Amino acid sequence: MQIVSNSASPAAPALRINNATIVNDGREFVGDVLVAGGRIAAVAEAGGLPADAPRAEREIDASGLLLLPGLIDDQVHFREPGLTHKADIASEARAAVAGGVTSFMEMPNTKPPATDAAALERKFARAAEVSPANYSFYLGATNDNIAEVERADPRRICGIKVFMGSSTGNMLVDEPAALEKIFARAPMLVAAHCEDTPLIETALREARERFGDAVPPAEHARIRSAAACLKSSTLAVSLARKHNARLHVLHISTAAECDLFAPYPETQETAPSRFQVSDKGVDEAVNQKLLRRKLDALGHQHLPHEAGELSSIKGDALAKSCQRTTPGSSSERIAALIAKVNPATFYERDKRITAEACVHHLWFCDADYARLGNQIKCNPAIKTAGDRDAVRAAVRDGRIDVIATDHAPHTRAEKAAASYFDAPSGLPLVQHSLQMLLDLWRDGVFDLATIVRKTSHAVADLFAIRERGYIREGYHADLVLVDPRAPQTVAAGSNVFYKCGWSPLEGHTFGASVVATLVNGTVVFERGVFNAAAPRGMRLEFAR
Repeated sequence: MQIVSNSASPAAPALRINNATIVNDGREFVGDVLVAGGRIAAVAEAGGLPADAPRAEREIDASGLLLLPGLIDDQVHFREPGLTHKADIASEARAAVAGGVTSFMEMPNTKPPATDAAALERKFARAAEVSPANYSFYLGATNDNIAEVERADPRRICGIKVFMGSSTGNMLVDEPAALEKIFARAPMLVAAHCEDTPLIETALREARERFGDAVPPAEHARIRSAAACLKSSTLAVSLARKHNARLHVLHISTAAECDLFAPYPETQETAPSRFQVSDKGVDEAVNQKLLRRKLDALGHQHLPHEAGELSSIKGDALAKSCQRTTPGSSSERIAALIAKVNPATFYERDKRITAEACVHHLWFCDADYARLGNQIKCNPAIKTAGDRDAVRAAVRDGRIDVIATDHAPHTRAEKAAASYFDAPSGLPLVQHSLQMLLDLWRDGVFDLATIVRKTSHAVADLFAIRERGYIREGYHADLVLVDPRAPQTVAAGSNVFYKCGWSPLEGHTFGASVVATLVNGTVVFERGVFNAAAPRGMRLEFAR
């Protein structure tokens, strides 16, 4: 494969990707993609681009490679301002694109914290100067900044972050009246970190009484317990229901929490687990309401590519045509295609309460503390193998909507502190999240369509991000090429790009490698090399 580096032009000249295995919109096929002006100009089966398509100035032969939408990570901590000895926006955004992450949403617990519009805009300005990836930032809620929350523009920032548990500085929101105001008045999505501080403090005192300063790292899973997570998440869900707030619960880590969520909006009381299709087509009695709502509200954009004809068949007309068709007809074929789609994806934009899983809670379990110690200390804690498996299952069945990283780097020296109490929580992950998920694909945990849905499609849908998250004509060309047969061993000092210089995955050999990442049509990373001439990423826009 050959890729020619892009020039510094903000609108990259035409680029053509040929013979890639494209995974997009629930479909996997060998195809070609034409990129022009930073956007996707055409997508077609291999060899099917229009004869009059513009001549590509650069071509990529992607035979044997996977082409995926660039990942959108909805939870990272890039540590700027104030903590830049650990990380900064430039360094961590570079690591992100090396891992196929083309857009990120960064958290407010920096120094000073981003709890007002001025601090937030300073972060946006800094990202515009240095980030090779697209970006947005959360406004942090506190016990006393409800006026800032109310003034926030839902079209310009990704969300409001609420720490309903221990946090940095003034960012713990623990006053019931303040929580009520935030959930009642926030003009956009509220993203919540849910752990109950009193339960954690009690468990921490008990651990100190038992172990003194020599608390074992594995005790972290009991200090920041499943009960503490469930109590706080339950409170967040109850507040969201009470105020009809748009709630997104971050980094679910326990089996019990998974049962707080559903694959469908709560107003959809009896949605079927799958479409019913008989030899006469779609079962109208079961599916007519589901089809009508999907087609009328969202159109056909979330259905497989072959079902594009649905754009001209609406609601009752589709159900009736499917009832009267004979096997093999166009409508019957469309009905069969619809039947293969998980209907949970039809309603993601309608859900008011959604949830996120993070890759470390899908990968590690408490048995790994013996090997990695405080390197995998994080909040909420990595818990049992049973919890990990339950979170995986909730990702598969649609109760958990997106997968992110909660990338939170600290220096190696900080993590190596002799005392549990001195070792900070958090670990660097944004460069390796896609490779972790592709290893889980190889192990049969997730299929490729689920990985793409949870890391790209659903993030764009739930946050209402404009024209990103899919390989679609007219969308920004945020793309990642992966070689699924190119192993890569994580090695600090050679292929770890975090500013902190280490990874808890050191020594692990992934089965797949990121070959190239395109942001807004420009190749910004290829085979371990960054394109220094690439334009900066763009501020994410939201259709709210």
